[in-house]
Amino acid sequence: MRREFLLEDAIEKIVGGNVNPRAQWQIVFIDENYQVEDGVDGGGLFKEFITLLTTTIFNPNFSFFSETSHDRTSYPNVLSAVNDPDFRKLFYFFGTIVGKALYEGVLLKVRFAKFFLLKLISKSNQFDDLQSLDP
Repeated sequence: MRREFLLEDAIEKIVGGNVNPRAQWQIVFIDENYQVEDGVDGGGLFKEFITLLTTTIFNPNFSFFSETSHDRTSYPNVLSAVNDPDFRKLFYFFGTIVGKALYEGVLLKVRFAKFFLLKLISKSNQFDDLQSLDP
């Protein structure tokens, strides 16, 4: 994976290559001179890969996720469908990455909004749950 194109390379390899999320992933970083970086993936490179990738994915400036104003928790940006016509494929990819992180026990730095988490687990939101989105 090229560090400067980490998201693009990950999408190409993981979505395009039909990678099994339950299998062990071997991560190799390529530097700016297109040379393989030294390092053996004993778990550290994978964790670095997941951390860097999720930092990019959940960055509100990237436009796929927004942050609540109150507690700065993340939720999907409703405009992501307008910004990228392949948004469904991308959100499937994002879910795969989060699922892989959970499966491997990698802690993510992202905090999801309560109303979004409730929706993910098919629970209904109450009026008070929406306060984090719109005080």
